Amino acid sequence: RHTGVGDTTIGTHPTVSHDEIAPITQAFADAGIAVTLARDLQCVLWSKLLVNATINPLTALTRVRNGDLPLRDDTSRLIRIVTRECEQIASSAGIALGYDSLEKRVQSVCEATARNRSSMLQDVLRGRRTEIDAINGSVVSKAKAVGTQAPVNELLVGLVKASGVQDEAD
Repeated sequence: RHTGVGDTTIGTHPTVSHDEIAPITQAFADAGIAVTLARDLQCVLWSKLLVNATINPLTALTRVRNGDLPLRDDTSRLIRIVTRECEQIASSAGIALGYDSLEKRVQSVCEATARNRSSMLQDVLRGRRTEIDAINGSVVSKAKAVGTQAPVNELLVGLVKASGVQDEAD
């Protein structure tokens, strides 16, 4: 079931020219799928990661749909706390984000996917392993790599793990 709408972005390795992937982008266009070519794929990936690092654990822990997060005072405050830390880590790592405000981007994604239950919430409700290590764990790892702290993301990792199925490596 298709439950969300998003951008399709293709990026290349710095040694690959955009002309070399023109046939791929044309194939998408022929299929009716609009594609954007990204010059800075790291920006695209981290911008998406940080949105997911905010929405997914907060919905999993509070058991609410995406659209409820910015509407409630408590979860709206949590959005602000998580996004500020994520922006600080990205800045420390020299990673540009694809928008001026991560908090506003998270709010717009919540509105666009208001009726959705995030994949992490679905996993927790079904007793399945979550992607918390791949999402927020990546943020924590990046923070450590650049010599900064990620206490909020570390806490989210711990709380999601405590509320659901442990990862096999644990």
